[in-house]
Amino acid sequence: MSQIPVKITNYELQRMRHSRNAVHDKIRQRAYYLYLHKGCKAGQELGDWLRAEREVLCFPPSELEETKDEYRIKVGCPVLMTTLCS
Repeated sequence: MSQIPVKITNYELQRMRHSRNAVHDKIRQRAYYLYLHKGCKAGQELGDWLRAEREVLCFPPSELEETKDEYRIKVGCPVLMTTLCS
């Protein structure tokens, strides 16, 4: 397999770090909100963090089922509610 060298400028590297930090902060804030919403009960921190990641990064809940003849993937899709103004 051939390799292609990639040059990244300091500016681009800083932008990537800033973007990564912003996403991490959103996940952290959402996980903390979930913790507070549950009444500050300890023991569910990992679950709160994973749910926050899924929500912030837009990973819908999904299931993979395998049978003898096929694979089935079930993916949850949010329902978008819109209000029509007259």
